[in-house]
Amino acid sequence: MLKYILLILLGYIPNLIFSQDQFLKTLHFSELMSFENYSNLIAKDGGCILGLNFRLPTNIQGSAVIKTDAKGSLEWTYSFTNEFNISSFLFQIIERDDVGFFAIGYEGLPFKGFVILIDKDGNFQWRKDYLPGFQLAVASAIKTNDGGIVIVGEFAATPNEDVNCCLIKLDSNANVDWAQSYEYIGYSFGLKVIELDHGGYMLGGAVDIAGSDREAYVIRTNANGDRIWAKTFGSALSFAVNQIGNDSFLLAMLEGIGNSYTTNLICINEQGDKIWSKKRNDDKLISITDSKLSNDGNRILLSGQIQKDDSRYYGLLMSMTKNGEIQWAKSYRVTDSDGYQINLAPDGGYFLTGDDNDVLNDDNIVMIKTDSQGNAGCLEQDETILLTDYDFVSDTVGYSVPFTVQVVEGVNMPILLNPIESTICTTVATYEQHNPLAISISPNPVSDELTIQLSEGIMNGTIKIAITDLTGKLLLTEKYFNYYSTYRVNTANLANGLYFLTVKSDDSSQTIKFVVNH
Repeated sequence: MLKYILLILLGYIPNLIFSQDQFLKTLHFSELMSFENYSNLIAKDGGCILGLNFRLPTNIQGSAVIKTDAKGSLEWTYSFTNEFNISSFLFQIIERDDVGFFAIGYEGLPFKGFVILIDKDGNFQWRKDYLPGFQLAVASAIKTNDGGIVIVGEFAATPNEDVNCCLIKLDSNANVDWAQSYEYIGYSFGLKVIELDHGGYMLGGAVDIAGSDREAYVIRTNANGDRIWAKTFGSALSFAVNQIGNDSFLLAMLEGIGNSYTTNLICINEQGDKIWSKKRNDDKLISITDSKLSNDGNRILLSGQIQKDDSRYYGLLMSMTKNGEIQWAKSYRVTDSDGYQINLAPDGGYFLTGDDNDVLNDDNIVMIKTDSQGNAGCLEQDETILLTDYDFVSDTVGYSVPFTVQVVEGVNMPILLNPIESTICTTVATYEQHNPLAISISPNPVSDELTIQLSEGIMNGTIKIAITDLTGKLLLTEKYFNYYSTYRVNTANLANGLYFLTVKSDDSSQTIKFVVNH
């Protein structure tokens, strides 16, 4: 009952009518020979943080952190290399409360991990390097519920030892809490890690296991990184994992060779047992590079690439139910990218970034801001994605071994970069405040029939009435050519919950929240 009281109170907040920002923009770096975008983050102020790895014509390699505002306009850039000008790879950016941002990656050969703190204005604060022995190659990282960091990557203590997957837990100041490695004897690709709602971690990737093809490999650990189980889930060239329910996790992977590819989606429980599995098998390659759970917790957003008839790779965004049913899919004509990452925007839309060489016939970072239905305003196309059920064989492998990581103060060498911003298209949100007394509804909560009362001031022209749910799905629409002050809508078939009623005339529009409670 308290839930419905709160929803009713929300309904009496003055109604703000708005559209969501949409844009497609690029950042071009004329001084760079090559670069790749691996990370993005929506900051607390609504802006975007991008992670970039690059090579200069002088063969110097480095990384950059780029900050834009909520509309994709450049605010600042911090770029750097190391004291020896050796290979540097930035793979993750994490916001540190209100202090600034952690830039996390690895460099060199032998590889060592690093964490750099940059303040919220783009100024370097400090750097820490992580030396586990011979090799530590960072693949990705997440912010943990206690304010710390968990890093997933590859580890080898000596040149003669096999390379294994590893987890390293850091506190909020990037000091090491613990480190664990996981035996599988092989190299990994696209390693990801998530923290479970009730503690512990799930990590995995596409792994070259000795004596077999590259396979999807998933490990479940406790809160200290100790292995609980490890399983393989069939052939995989790319991999993404995310929690989509209290006891359900989605594995998204690509398998295939030559011109024949299959996109596999597997939903498992916390013990690694299958809940459902679906696949798409045709001549158009689809690679899933990232996944997120929607803000309302009801949908799964998947981003990646799709190969079109022109043999190029286009950015892809899909919305899917938790049962694996595709709701909609959009492709974006920005091509030859290494993959797109997705983040949820504060206004309910989505933010994707990647790199391409097609929009301006040159290398660019591409920033795509869509509305809640994946519309960017240009260079987009609806896609039909058909999935079918399939089965697979899993296998249990591996064990965990703790190891020690030495932390030392690192040295950063700044490099000046000057990105050139270009706008391909943009639709800026507009906001209108309407008098909430112009339209009234009753009763609220409602059971079977909702009465809508219109004031004389908006009884002009055609009246359109629409009802949508929290996901934006249109449930009812009516159009009236006669002008009345009272309208009635049947709500008997609507499930209990919160809905949005929108009433439009030729020159006015208002949206009101209401609750159905049978």
